[in-house]
Amino acid sequence: MTQPRANAIVNALQRLDRAGDEASKANEKLKAAAVQVAQHIAAKVGGYAERGFLTLPRGYSLSAHAVKENGPLCLKSDLRGYIFDEEHITAESALHLARDIANGWLEDVTAYLEARTQEAERAAETLREAKLP
Repeated sequence: MTQPRANAIVNALQRLDRAGDEASKANEKLKAAAVQVAQHIAAKVGGYAERGFLTLPRGYSLSAHAVKENGPLCLKSDLRGYIFDEEHITAESALHLARDIANGWLEDVTAYLEARTQEAERAAETLREAKLP
């Protein structure tokens, strides 16, 4: 093997090492951010969950933790089988959540919850107005 070719291989391996290290760091940051966002969502909309479950737009749900039955609510993607917690998060699932958020998923969730709230308020008013015998 010629010296220039050997140098090119060494340089390529060093570049690969740097790229791999940077990718690992970026993936860890992405996963941590996705878990933080998922926990925030669960905390804010968990009050709508009945018996530990709430269906959300685009195939997501909130439910009691998959492993700990009576644990905290956990955001899940039912269509893909993703669980957004520290134990189960992957770079792929974190990217999926990030893409959905970038494409308006939080707005969909907000609109869904606002509609549920309005429906509940109208139903409560109807029941209050009902004349009991």
